[in-house]
Amino acid sequence: MKRSTASIDRLITALLAATLLIGGLLALAWRADIHFADRVFAHAEPRWYGDAPKETWWDWALLGASILLLLLGLWLLLANLRPNRVGAVSLHGSDSLGTLAVSPAQIGRAVATTLERKPEVHSVTSKAVVDRGQRTLRMTLTAEPTVPLDKLRRLAAESRNDIDRALEGSDVATQFYVRYLSAGAAKPAKRVAAKPAPRVI
Repeated sequence: MKRSTASIDRLITALLAATLLIGGLLALAWRADIHFADRVFAHAEPRWYGDAPKETWWDWALLGASILLLLLGLWLLLANLRPNRVGAVSLHGSDSLGTLAVSPAQIGRAVATTLERKPEVHSVTSKAVVDRGQRTLRMTLTAEPTVPLDKLRRLAAESRNDIDRALEGSDVATQFYVRYLSAGAAKPAKRVAAKPAPRVI
C-alpha cells in the first residue's frame, strides 16, 4: 500500500470514528436529559426535515451527494486493491549514455531458487512490492520446525548480501520472513504454503 493511500485511509477512518463517537455521546446525553445535549438538539427544526424532500433542490442535492460518495467509494476501493508491484530500478553506472536497470522481482526469484537448494529450507517465495512508499523485496523462507532459527538467519544474511550486490545503487529494501511447517504433520511437497504466521528475522 502506498503511503498516500494509507494516510487517506487513516484520515477517513478517524473522521468516521469521530462522527460516530460524537453522535453516540450526544444521543446518550440527550437521553439522560443533559442540558448541553438539549441545547444542541433544540436547534433542529423538525418541520424543516419534513419539508426538505418537497423542495426542488432536494433531488439535485441527493443526486450530487450520491455521485460524489459513489466516486469516492470506487476510488478508495481501487486505491486499496491496486497491486503495488515494483518495476525495474536503476543501478550505479547509469548516465546520459544509458541506464543500467534490473528487476527486483527477478532477483528475488533467483535468490529463492538458490535458497531452495539448501537442505534446511523447504521452500521460498519472493515478492517485490511498494510498502508505504518504500520499494521492498520480501523473501519468505519455509522450513521444518526442527531447523534452528540461527541457521535460517545465516542463510538470510548471506542472501541479503547477494541481493545488496545485485541491487547496488537502488533504494530497494530487503525483508526476510520465516514460516515453520506444522509440527508432526506429514512432510508436504515443495511449494506448499505453511499456515503459521511469519516471523521477521
